[in-house]
Amino acid sequence: MLDIGCGSGVPVARELVERGFAVTRLDGSATMLDLFRRSLPGSPAVLSDMRRLALERRFAGLVAWDSFFHLPPDDQRACAAGPELQPNCLARATRRVDASLPATLHPAEPSGR
Repeated sequence: MLDIGCGSGVPVARELVERGFAVTRLDGSATMLDLFRRSLPGSPAVLSDMRRLALERRFAGLVAWDSFFHLPPDDQRACAAGPELQPNCLARATRRVDASLPATLHPAEPSGR
């Protein structure tokens, strides 16, 4: 499994590891990767911006829980647009997995903006 925007790994990655999945962590923050390492030692780490995913291997699945909402709304829309509009981000990631992508995205912008 690839945990995109993994943060500290708690609770999502920890649950996956406890259920027997091998989890690779990906985050744009070295501090978050260090917290993850302390929480779940032994998981491979990738320091990368989730908007520029370049996966060289396949994963059984991807999870991006509570991560994409940290991006500006325009970047969220671009990442979720699909392969014909955005060759990076989710579109590229989903071509390298064997399962679906559970993700949380930011709700629509508040009216009046």
